[in-house]
Amino acid sequence: MAERNLAVGVALALALGVAALLVALIHCQPRAGVEAPQPPKPKIVLVPIDFVLQSPQV
Repeated sequence: MAERNLAVGVALALALGVAALLVALIHCQPRAGVEAPQPPKPKIVLVPIDFVLQSPQV
């Protein structure tokens, strides 16, 4: 009897896990017509080579 109860418990836990995963996947999909926010692009700072060459050596 205990083995049967354990099997039923494991089956219920797996079913709930799969259901939660499906709900999460469906909920996180981007909706049609709505653009997902893009992460900010890193800004590249360009330093002129003349400035680097003319800087006094310490």
